[in-house]
Amino acid sequence: MNEIWIGVVFAVGGLTCVEKWTVASGGRRWQKGRRQATLATLGALMLALHLAPSLGLRYGEGLIPRVIAGALFLLLLVYLWQLLPRVRPLLGTRLPETPSALFFLLPLVVYLAIMPWASSERPPDGDEPFYLLITHSLAYDLDAELTNNYEAEDSLAFIDRALEPQPHDPRGRDGELYSRHNVLLPAILAPAYRIGGKFGALSVMCLFAAGLCWMTLRLARHQFGDKPGAVLIAYFILAFTSPLLLYSHQVWVEIPAALLLAMGLDASFGLDSVSARRPAAWLRLALPLLLLPLFKFRFLVVALPVPPMAAWRLGKRSRRLLALALAGCIVLAVAILTFNQLRYGNPLKYHDLSRMGFYLSDFEKYPRGLAGLFFDMSFGLFATSPLWLVILAPGRQKLKILGQLLWVMTPYILLLVPRSEWFGAWSPPFRYGCVALALFALLMVPPLAERRRAGARVMLGALAMSTALLTALWVARPGWTYNIADGRSHLVDILTRTQAMDVARFFPSGVRPSVALWVWPVLVTLAVTVLWRRGRRPGPFYEWLGAALPAAGLALAVTAAHAVPTRRVEVEDPYIVTSGGAIWPDEWVVGRTRFRGGWRLRRRDSLEIPVVPGGAFCTIDLELKRFGEARPHVRLRLGDGPDFAVQLPEPNEWGTMRLGALPWPEKAEHLEIGLTPTPGVDSRGAILLDRVHLTWSDEDPQG
Repeated sequence: MNEIWIGVVFAVGGLTCVEKWTVASGGRRWQKGRRQATLATLGALMLALHLAPSLGLRYGEGLIPRVIAGALFLLLLVYLWQLLPRVRPLLGTRLPETPSALFFLLPLVVYLAIMPWASSERPPDGDEPFYLLITHSLAYDLDAELTNNYEAEDSLAFIDRALEPQPHDPRGRDGELYSRHNVLLPAILAPAYRIGGKFGALSVMCLFAAGLCWMTLRLARHQFGDKPGAVLIAYFILAFTSPLLLYSHQVWVEIPAALLLAMGLDASFGLDSVSARRPAAWLRLALPLLLLPLFKFRFLVVALPVPPMAAWRLGKRSRRLLALALAGCIVLAVAILTFNQLRYGNPLKYHDLSRMGFYLSDFEKYPRGLAGLFFDMSFGLFATSPLWLVILAPGRQKLKILGQLLWVMTPYILLLVPRSEWFGAWSPPFRYGCVALALFALLMVPPLAERRRAGARVMLGALAMSTALLTALWVARPGWTYNIADGRSHLVDILTRTQAMDVARFFPSGVRPSVALWVWPVLVTLAVTVLWRRGRRPGPFYEWLGAALPAAGLALAVTAAHAVPTRRVEVEDPYIVTSGGAIWPDEWVVGRTRFRGGWRLRRRDSLEIPVVPGGAFCTIDLELKRFGEARPHVRLRLGDGPDFAVQLPEPNEWGTMRLGALPWPEKAEHLEIGLTPTPGVDSRGAILLDRVHLTWSDEDPQG
């Protein structure tokens, strides 16, 4: 709870200074009574937080503080939304070349305010501790060699466990331990870490995130200088929703890379045939692009398309200077590969060159990966922050910025989307796409400039309400953004568990694709595109109508789970009642997306699967694998009916076992699958059950 108090005190003090600066710079004053009402609500929530333990309110582990943390953030979002029209005059009638520093400080105050709570609720995880360990080594040992840091357990300075080297980390010629991660980000964090420890390093990450918000405002002037109101709303969505809000204090390279790309694009758009002849102008373009691969080598494919895009608009003489920037990126890439080969014996430190070849991937992985990157219920941009769906809405002047985004990001996307672990592994939502956040924010400006119609207001009401609730939840429980890499999410797991039915089948997953993965993109795109420009300018009733839609949609999904016949069952899901057995492989095994996964059954273990019948007869297909030479008996029971047996496949081989045209008992609502010993046969083996497919018919297919 102390972390919440620290955040609130910091937020109140920082935002009070922002308010005074806003008024002094020509912004509007608060309407009488609004500020007092906001402060009174804040005081009531903090009093509730303080009194909760003394009143005995301890339902669940940390439930009361988390509820209050979420409520406080919702209040903060309301305050920030009310603040927007007051800072609007600072942008003038046309976006300035250098926006006010207030637009940097405003998100910075928010990021620093939530950092103590969020970082205590979800300590550094994934690759973050290894970046911090390199930072620790640079700060105290002045080197990036980690052998002594692992031995001394230096990671206990910022997390509660001793780190071990990651698999396949590079080693020096004498066996020295290094990290696969580049040292540029830790080198930037090291001075602040030496002064303020973990929170010093996290504060620098907040500076990067706030700098990206400010730079996006500056970048917008090239395309949408005459639309300051719409740009300000896009700025709000970028700054105060997922994913940037979640990443603001986390130690990942994507946000610094997004800032560098925005800086490079700003310099590119600002070039003309005269300014490009000045070394300082093209140096402003080349420097951020050269730094990108030093943060992570894969960012080279983001940097390379920028100089040709600038050269296309310029004369021949200027193009020669810009060619130097492109040549510099190529020379730097060769230097990085050569250094890694000489130092670690591998040009990519730990990857094989073949893994970087997108052309080696199966074609079907591209549409699946692209849909998952945006719509996956655990890791997709739109699923975790629906307001970003404004990107799909129509708007004038949108094609130009869309073309620029595609030109810059297509090589990176081709590298990204075939690899399911890049959007389905252990990272917060949309991690690998965050490098393009500034361009995605600009894509929202043309639709937002045409937001006055009834359809747009209904859509914005629905998207804003769902985004606000989800973002408050991510702040209250930041650990829930780290979803399991088997295609499920914490939120949907809670819903399926409470309903004891398969609600997850109606939500898209790129890790375990189903019909929902292909239906959602089509339906959502059509809905946003068709509705956005419908109707005339309405009153506020339409926004409130839209705000009610998320609750209606959730109720519809729950109702459908109890009414739509069951056709595919993922046996790992929590709504299934288990008696013995265990999940396989382990939830946090490295590279989990490489495994089919499932539930491991030994003798006398069983599963009880709730089923919504869809006909009088049912054909059941089991996708399973047998371990060992023993042949136990697999038993199926439909409701309270008789048992059926399944012939097992060859050992250690995946196979599909079918029981066809079984009469489904009337009023039966579950399917039981068990493993029992076969009399007279060694039955110490086990099976791994992955999926169950149910095909329904009203007549016996076998006649």
